[in-house]
Amino acid sequence: MEDEAPGAGIFADEVGTFDPVIQDFNEVLTRSPNYADAYLGRACAFGRLGEYALAIKDFDQAIRLRPKDYDSYFLRGCAWGRLRKFDKAIEDLNVAISLRPAYADAFIIRAHAYGELGQYERALQDYEAALTLNPDDPDVYYNRALAYGELKMYERAIDDYDEAIRLNPHDADIFHNRGWAYGKLERYERAIEDYDRAIGLNPFDAEIYYGRGLAYDRLGRFERACEDYSDAIRLNPDLANAYWGRGLASARLGRYVEAIDDYNAALGLNPSMAGIYYNRGRALRQLHRYEEAIVDYNKAIELDPGDADARCGRGLTYDKMTQYDLAIADYNVAISLNPKDGVFYYNRGVVYRELENFNGAIDDFNRAIRLDATDPDMYHNRGWVYSKLGNFEKAITDYNEVLRLNPEDADVHYMRGLAHIELQKYDAAIEDLENALDLFIIQGRDTASEQALDKLRDLRQRQATT
Repeated sequence: MEDEAPGAGIFADEVGTFDPVIQDFNEVLTRSPNYADAYLGRACAFGRLGEYALAIKDFDQAIRLRPKDYDSYFLRGCAWGRLRKFDKAIEDLNVAISLRPAYADAFIIRAHAYGELGQYERALQDYEAALTLNPDDPDVYYNRALAYGELKMYERAIDDYDEAIRLNPHDADIFHNRGWAYGKLERYERAIEDYDRAIGLNPFDAEIYYGRGLAYDRLGRFERACEDYSDAIRLNPDLANAYWGRGLASARLGRYVEAIDDYNAALGLNPSMAGIYYNRGRALRQLHRYEEAIVDYNKAIELDPGDADARCGRGLTYDKMTQYDLAIADYNVAISLNPKDGVFYYNRGVVYRELENFNGAIDDFNRAIRLDATDPDMYHNRGWVYSKLGNFEKAITDYNEVLRLNPEDADVHYMRGLAHIELQKYDAAIEDLENALDLFIIQGRDTASEQALDKLRDLRQRQATT
């Protein structure tokens, strides 16, 4: 969320209407070459025409003739800002402020310049000074809110957006940006309320629909998100992020072909976005188009070698292709890049399990669970490996945790039943197998139901003969 470059409002109006004015000033200066106001007036005309370098030359002359003139320093600072020479802009604005410290405009423009240089704390100081001089300027609250946003101080940003809205309740941009701040705080319902207000005030801004689409996406309302992304694309067909967002939402709905179409469109607009290659690779993997997925992951890694998720995604694809050594190599790099993500250890553990390196698998599952103790799949797989190693007590402990997290997991009821059989705990085994059978029937899994029923018959027959 960016504000305008320093000085944008000073020179923005009536571009193209000042040629006759410049001719008049030329004639004046021919007759009176030391007339400071003429240089100042011609500089402003050049600024209106976008000829900022020429404007600066005239401001130089005005300052030479009148070195204590606030307007000349202030306007030259604005011109330097339009040329994106922010350090020079700040130098002039410093002088302007020293000449007239009670004028808010110079503080505001200097704050913008500091913001462009990423010096947001200094920008905040200047906005504070401007508000001390003029506490009823909604634009200053708005711009200070943007600076707070850059510093990730979203609550403070929202406070300033609130004040800006109180002073100017008809500006769509303020609602738009407050919605963005609420989104950063994961208060998505409030964000959507603000995006609704912004759209009511300006229904033609693609970025607002895109922002609301993101909020719906975060709430898991993917169809509604797709609608907003589509509206954003309708209003701005060159908005790459809207295609990317719609692609992500479509993928979450299982519409991978549609997602790939949107990723293709986004990459056509911006071929250097590593994240889109990564997401297209994920969609291709879901469609079992593994070779194509590898090409996309390669490109994502080329563009962003530090992306651990892309390494993990490529590792998952190599796993599907049974290229286990390559999968492990990618997981190793992903772990080195982000050793705090349990999923990377878990995925490597799955490969070790497939290679029957059960001790390696247990080590990785242990690490994964230490980092994320809420994923039932991790306990499920560790329990399975413990069973293969004949450690049925530990297997049952893991299966217990899976069923605590997901009581409807029919496979784990079945597997725990088998572990109980191995420990000759037949009553517990029968209870688990009966639960598994009931769940298999509900889920329409006929083959699994038959296996569970066969196990129950064998177990009951064994009990009957003992």
